[in-house]
Amino acid sequence: MRSVMANILAAALTLTTLSVASICAADSVVRHPAKLAHVIDATTYVLDVDVNGQSTRITVGLTNLQVPKVYGNTCERSAALDAKAFARNILKPNDNVTVFNLGRQGGRFVADIELEGRNLRDVLVQFRQVAPPGLPVPWCSAEGSSSNEGSAG
Repeated sequence: MRSVMANILAAALTLTTLSVASICAADSVVRHPAKLAHVIDATTYVLDVDVNGQSTRITVGLTNLQVPKVYGNTCERSAALDAKAFARNILKPNDNVTVFNLGRQGGRFVADIELEGRNLRDVLVQFRQVAPPGLPVPWCSAEGSSSNEGSAG
C-alpha cells in the first residue's frame, strides 16, 4: 500500500513539475490567469496559476526591487511589516490576477503580477512600499536611509 501511495505522489509531483515547466517554457509575454492563495510578503505570493485548464500552485516573487527586510534594523523591519500589510490590503485570497513574464531565477519562480489592469510592481513603487534598483529607498529616511539593497526573496 505504501509503495502505491508513493507512486501516486510521485506521479502527481511529476505532473505538477511538467505543468510548471510548461509555463516557464512558453513565451514570456504569455499571460496566465491565476488566483491569489496567500501573501507571504510585499514581493512574494502563493498563486494558483491556470495552465492549460489545470490549476498549479506556485510561489512567485517579484524581482529587481529594493525591499525592506524583516531582519533589518528596527526602522527597516517596521517598513517590511507595513509593506506586507499594504500588499494584504490590496490583494485578498481568491482575488483574480494575471501572471506574465514568468520564469526561474535562482531556483525560484519570478513573474509580474497584474491586478485589475495594473502591474503590482508599479503599485508597490507608487505607494513607496518598494523601490526600483539604484534609487534611494523610501523607508528609514529620517534615520539616514538604509543602504540594504535586495531583490525579492
